[in-house]
Parts: sequence; C-alpha cells; structure tokens
Amino acid sequence: MKQFALLLLCTQLLYVWAVSEPIYPLNPGSCESPDAVAAADLALRKINSHRKQGYIFSYHRLSNVNQKQQGPMGTVFYLTIDVMETSCNVLSKRLWTSCEVRPLIEAVYGQCQATIYINKVERAIQLYNYNCSLRPVPRNRVHDICLGCPEARMVDDLAVLNVTQLVLQKYNNESPHSKYFALLNVTKASEQALVAPKYAVEFTIQETVCPKDTHSGDVSQCELMTCEFAHKGHCTGSYMKAPDNEYITVSCDLFEPGASQQEEQPHLLGGEHDHHGDKNEDHQDDGHDQHEHGPGHHHHHKHLHAHEHHHHGNKAPSQRAFGPHYEETEGEVQYLPPIDVPTVYNADANKPVTLPIFPDTPVVFHGPIIYPFPTKTGEKCPGQPKNKVDLIQELYKEDQGFFN
Repeated sequence: MKQFALLLLCTQLLYVWAVSEPIYPLNPGSCESPDAVAAADLALRKINSHRKQGYIFSYHRLSNVNQKQQGPMGTVFYLTIDVMETSCNVLSKRLWTSCEVRPLIEAVYGQCQATIYINKVERAIQLYNYNCSLRPVPRNRVHDICLGCPEARMVDDLAVLNVTQLVLQKYNNESPHSKYFALLNVTKASEQALVAPKYAVEFTIQETVCPKDTHSGDVSQCELMTCEFAHKGHCTGSYMKAPDNEYITVSCDLFEPGASQQEEQPHLLGGEHDHHGDKNEDHQDDGHDQHEHGPGHHHHHKHLHAHEHHHHGNKAPSQRAFGPHYEETEGEVQYLPPIDVPTVYNADANKPVTLPIFPDTPVVFHGPIIYPFPTKTGEKCPGQPKNKVDLIQELYKEDQGFFN
C-alpha cells in the first residue's frame, strides 16, 4: 500500500512539474547569426517567388529567430523578418536585391513570419509557411516630410479606373504587339494637386486573343489568352487634363511567359553572403521586355511566341532541381491600413483577411517536425536594419501589431 501511495505521489509531482515547466521544443537564436540572416534572406526569396500578386518585398532586418535541429545536419528556422515593399511587381520574378525600395513618401513596411527547413548536406530547402502583414506610412507623417506630395487613392475608385483605361489605351495604340492587352488589376494609385489634378497609376495587364486594332467598343468581348505563351506585364502611367490639353504617359514591362528569374543558390549553402544582384547583374536575362510610350518613346522587344516553354507543375525550376520536396508552401499576405485607421483589408486577395490558425501540437510531415510558431525572443533581436531610416524605425516601435 505504501509503495502504491508513493508511486501515486511521484506521478502527481511529475504531472505538476510537466504542467508548470513545459519543455520548450525550440531554441531561441541570434538575429546577428550569419546562418539566421542567410536563412531569412533565403526565406524572403522563396516568399517573393511563391506570391502571384503585389510587389516584391525587400529585406529590412531580422526581427526574431527560433530554430530546431532536425537530424545531424538539418535545421528548421522560425523567422520574423521586417520587410519593405519595392517597386518591382512579383510577376517580374526579380530578386529583391535588384529592386529599389519605394521612396519614403509612399513607403510600405511590415513583417513576415516564415518557417523554413534547410539541410546543407542534402541541399534541401523547404519553405513551409509564411504570413506577412504590411502597412503604408501614415499620411500625417508623409505631410511632415512633403506637404504637396501625391495622396494615395483607392484602386477601385471610379476616377482611378477611368484614368487607368485611358493610360492602357495609349499603350495599346502605340505598342508594337499584334495583340490587345487587357487590364488585370490596378495595384497603386495617387492624386496630386497641380495646375490640374494629376493621377499616377500602376497596374498589371495580360495579352488577349484580340488584335491590337480592335475597336474600343468591342474590347470587353476580348478573352484573355490562356495558352502557355500568354504575356503579362506591369505598367506605370500618369494622366492630367489641363485646360488646353490632355497629358498621358505610360511605361510597361512585359514578362516572358513561364520565364522566372533563376534564384541564386543562396550563400547559406556556400557559406558566403553574396549580393552581386545589388548591381542588377541578374536583371540582364530576367525574361522581360520594356516598352515606354510618350514623347520620344522607344521599344525594346525581344520576341513573342518564338520559343518553347516547359512547365512541370507549379514549382519554379530552381525548386524542382534543388533537392527533396516535402510539402507545398502555404502563405498569406495581408495589407493593413495605417496605424491610425482601424479597418483591415487584404490587397493581394481583395477580400477580408482570415488569419491562419496553427495547430497546438507538432505536425509531422515527410520531412522535419514543424512546431507552432514560437514567441520567445532570440538573442540580439531585432538585428541591425539594412538601411536605417528614422521614420521607419519609429513606426516599427509604435506598431503594436508587429513583433518588437
């Protein structure tokens, strides 16, 4: 009886200890660790490659890191990465190192939480999931910098849509292509008060089955070209109607179908931090053509429908050839309003945001064990920003929605 009572007491003590002192399965890392910084760079490349809408994110700093050893050489990193939006559309498939961050007056900042598995020996890289949230700089902060700068407009505003159609019409009238290009999405819009209101718009386009000289009244009947050779593009333009004339400018980048920027084999696997893309060397063969229209416009066009493209599922070439594949990447990007506006909307999906729910227990995949995203702060976190901008640093500190 005594032995049974003693055994019961020990069991209860072990239970209390297990409840009060849970074993934390992950190890907080250092935001200054070269491996962690390299893993963050690689995760951001994968995030940009996975997305289908929006703009490429640039690395700002590593805000937090936890990690778990998997086997003798594998590691799962749980990363919180501060990012800045660039002017490069994700359709371009460019590396973030070759894209310019938007100027401060139209800056968009945020964070991405990413879970990525890396095994140097097997040369295996797998981005399991990511969740990014971004905000524009508040307008009152912009006014402190530049009182007369352009004001952001909603992309579904009727005036913005009308201006976009006029800009697109100019592109179709002057482009060297045989096909008509249709509007996909308006991605940015602003208005500036000058002699007359001046609109600036950014939007994406796609090739249709209709010839470019289709009458404007018939373009609504033009179906998007769905074959593997269909071209998409990203355009910027402006419109101003002065008392004496209309002024329209447009510049479009067309991207070769199926052509993606081959991701550099990251420095994490080679042990070095290679950023030769900062000099735009990787942009020389990134599979897109540029067309500018306006006074003195010119054309640079390589080819249309002149070569074969081979597709193997939804994986980019670099993912197919880079070692074992475990699970498909799951990710979400949500755009939040400035910190002084309470509503939430998802610009990538154009629908209300539903935050992902991670399980309370570890999930076993064919590869490593993936735990719920941790909250413990790593050493020397956050790390040093890539480009220190006082206003952006202040906003990160003030924003309660981001990890600090």
